Amino acid sequence: MHAFIVTGGSTLTRAEFIGSLSPDSELIHLSAEKSSLTIKQIQDLSTPLSIIPRLPRIVWLEEASKLTIPAQNALLKMLEEPPENTTFYLTCQIAESLLPTIRSRAKITSLENDPIVTDNTVLTDLKSVMGMSAGDRIGSIVKRDRSESIVWITQIETALRDKLRTPNLSPESAQMLAKIARSAQNAHSQLLTNCSTSLVTQNFYLTLPHTHSPK
Repeated sequence: MHAFIVTGGSTLTRAEFIGSLSPDSELIHLSAEKSSLTIKQIQDLSTPLSIIPRLPRIVWLEEASKLTIPAQNALLKMLEEPPENTTFYLTCQIAESLLPTIRSRAKITSLENDPIVTDNTVLTDLKSVMGMSAGDRIGSIVKRDRSESIVWITQIETALRDKLRTPNLSPESAQMLAKIARSAQNAHSQLLTNCSTSLVTQNFYLTLPHTHSPK
């Protein structure tokens, strides 16, 4: 296996994990420029990766959930034909923040998780927002960076999928949950681009139904 996705833990513990691998390796470290890991950063890897390393080489993409969709597609080509003696490590909170095509090319390694928002809390928070006016919805938004927002929206998508599998779910509730899930999926796609994180979140909140909540 030439690629690993390292999830769970915290930014620090994921970095410590990579550090434990690299003392006897050549390390290439990529982190986000401003809010994203860009396609240019991935394309620029081609030059150093064209050189055969003297030591095992690690390419570390820190907070890989910040990869834009074009960047992930460019990375996929490298994962399909990995350079000699090179292993890719993508660190992020949850693997679902990456495209399925990336996940299919990598082995997922999970670190011990820090306490995170539970699915029930995510849906409870959504229920509260759905009872608010448009102005109050905007005012209730928690400020998150792009990586945190992707983790948050992925948690919502996961919780909604689980809820939709609930036995004896009424057609009305299923329709409502499916509508919210579509909005969440759209927001997730936008967060993987260079769209404004705050505007994506605002739009998601404003498209939530006004009269019903997930049940």
